Amino acid sequence: GPKLKGPRDSLISKLSPDGSQLLMSTLLGGTGEDDAIMGIRLDEAGNMYVAGHTRSADFPVTPGAAQPRLGGQSDCYLAKLSPAGDRILYATYLGGSGNEFAEHRPWLADDGSFLLAGSWGSADFTGTVPGRRLAGRTDGFLTKLSSDGTRFVFSLLLGGAGTDNLLMPTPDRDGSIWVIGSTGSRDLPVTADAFQKSFGGGQEDAVLAAFSADGTRLVYCSYLGGTGDEMIRSLAFGPDGALYLVGNTTSPNFPATPGALRTRFGGGASDAFLMKLVPTAIE
Repeated sequence: GPKLKGPRDSLISKLSPDGSQLLMSTLLGGTGEDDAIMGIRLDEAGNMYVAGHTRSADFPVTPGAAQPRLGGQSDCYLAKLSPAGDRILYATYLGGSGNEFAEHRPWLADDGSFLLAGSWGSADFTGTVPGRRLAGRTDGFLTKLSSDGTRFVFSLLLGGAGTDNLLMPTPDRDGSIWVIGSTGSRDLPVTADAFQKSFGGGQEDAVLAAFSADGTRLVYCSYLGGTGDEMIRSLAFGPDGALYLVGNTTSPNFPATPGALRTRFGGGASDAFLMKLVPTAIE
């Protein structure tokens, strides 16, 4: 809509290729606080898929939405808008009775389904993995929404007794869905082939994990970090299947490799890191 409905709405804008003209701009939200969109994806027709989080009980959900009502204090939302931004093709809440927050960056699959990760803080989580419940104050979550926005294909948590957060779901060439983020949990369900099987120290380590394409199995989970704090901020796959990670660290013993551009911690608040991992077999 063209007018602000609450103290803060989400904003979606389209610029001309050279950045000189504003071609489209619209607001999305209700009368509560609707925090910034955490990412946008486009399909071939130009439809816009966005996700964020909201405290609005009147967020403009659509008939048949996977979750038609606000679950608690803060819920995530997922929405699909027309190329002109003048129609909401679907919109749904995602959340329980506590606080859920979307993280950057959602993923649009070839079949139109939409993947979102973030932070889940509600004890009344009802996911698709039997028996899985909130393990700590917050767990990381991964949810797949159907192409029509009417059902959650799967929804799952990953975390331990501490605080966990996941972001940037990214399928690899075999379909496994990778996520990154941070964890304060010493009891993550690390896998036998983990790069780092135990918590490194500090308040939080980075976490790297992968789930099967159907969301039924955790196929990889590893810590990444030294005696300080780490978080992975982004990931990308190279053409050979290698996994590239970027993030930040405060650890003087972060595992830098011999001959790297910088092998020692630079000091100060934190250093950035760039890491390349070679492919491992995922069944």
